[in-house]
Amino acid sequence: LNANEGSMIIKNISIAGPKLQAALLSIIQQQQFFHPGMIAPITFDIVFYTIVTDEEYHHLRSDLRCCFDILHITLPPLCTRKEDICELFQSYVMQLSPDKRAHQLTPLMKEILTQYSWPGNVRELRAVSTRYVLLLKKAARHTVQHRYESLLNAIGQDTLRHDIYTQYHALLERPIKDMASFYAGLKLLHLFFSQTYEELAQELGLSRTTLWRIKKEVSG
Repeated sequence: LNANEGSMIIKNISIAGPKLQAALLSIIQQQQFFHPGMIAPITFDIVFYTIVTDEEYHHLRSDLRCCFDILHITLPPLCTRKEDICELFQSYVMQLSPDKRAHQLTPLMKEILTQYSWPGNVRELRAVSTRYVLLLKKAARHTVQHRYESLLNAIGQDTLRHDIYTQYHALLERPIKDMASFYAGLKLLHLFFSQTYEELAQELGLSRTTLWRIKKEVSG
C-alpha cells in the first residue's frame, strides 16, 4: 500500500508458483487488492518492475507475460568493465561488514580483481565478496597481508592460476611464439603467488637461463 502511485520491484518472479502468478496477474490487470475480511478492495496505481533472463521469461504463464512491456538489456561481461570491478567489490563488502578496513584495497588487491576474468560475472563477484568477508571474520587481525591472502583464497588460488594460463596461452606454447603474452602471464604468476623465477621455470618446463633470456628480451 505504501507503493501506491509509485513503483514496486518484484524479485524472483520466475520461481513463483501457479497460484502466485495467477494472483499477480489479477492484481496487474484489475489494479485492485482484496483479501478476506476487507470490506471493499483497495484500488491502486502502481508500476511494477522485474528483471528476468530470456529463459526465466518463458517460464511465466503466457497471459502474465502479455501484461509486461519488455525492455531488453544486454550487459557486457564484467571483465570488459574493469573500471567497475573494484567499486562493486568494495560496495558488496561494505554491505556485509562494518569494519572499514575490510573494504580497503591495496594496489595488489586491485590488480587481482581487475586481472581475473570473472567468468561468473557479477554473481561470482558477489560470491567472492561474501567468502572474503567470512575469511576476514575468522581472523584475529586484519593486516594488509591477511586481507590480500583472504582475497586470493576467496577467489581460489587454483582458480586464479588456471585463469592466468587460460588468458595467456603463450605460457604453455612450445615453441613460444608470442613473447609479450608469455611475459605478461609470467609477471602475474610471479606477482600474485610470490613465486621465484626459478620456481616458475620449473613449473613451465623451461630452464632458468631461457626464462631470464625471455624476460630480458621483452622487458628490455
